[in-house]
Parts: sequence; structure tokens; C-alpha cells
Amino acid sequence: MKFGIHNPSWFFGPDPAETFEAVKAKAQWAENHGFVWFSVMDHLIQIGGVGAPDEPFMEGWTVLSALAAVTSRIRLATLATYRSPIAIRRISPRSPPASI
Repeated sequence: MKFGIHNPSWFFGPDPAETFEAVKAKAQWAENHGFVWFSVMDHLIQIGGVGAPDEPFMEGWTVLSALAAVTSRIRLATLATYRSPIAIRRISPRSPPASI
């Protein structure tokens, strides 16, 4: 059985400037402890039940691109998206560009 970790919130403390460092540490921890994948949300705003609407929020695909630079084995993904499949194909770092 393989396991992964989903990052449901971008709130890691009082300083929003430290948000990416906290997500990076979480992804690297997951990779170093044998987890197979690490996912983030691809939403426009924080969703109810997970966090407050005014919490710091990061764009999912930008975060995945930055995490790809600091991880090597773990699979990176979004858990949910609001984007069309064409838009995802165009921005995905592991897919060739779509010609549409």
C-alpha cells in the first residue's frame, strides 16, 4: 500500500511570508519518510470547513512548480481543480504543450 499527504490549508502561523517555507518543509518531510505523493488544493479561495476565507492562500500550480525544484522522488499533484483539462495540460510542468 502506498500513502501520500494532502496539504488542505496554507495557514502555518502568524507570518504569511513563511507559508511556502512551511509547505516546502512538509513536502520534504513526506518525501524523506517514504510517502509517495504530496498534493495541494487548486482553488481560488479557502474552502469552508478547512479554514477561514481571509487566511493566506497560494495558487496550487505555482506551489507545485516550486516544490518540484526542492523535491526529487515524491509525486506532486492537485487534489481538486476548477480548471478545464485544456488549461491544466497547458500549465502542467510534466506535460508537453497542448496545441489547440
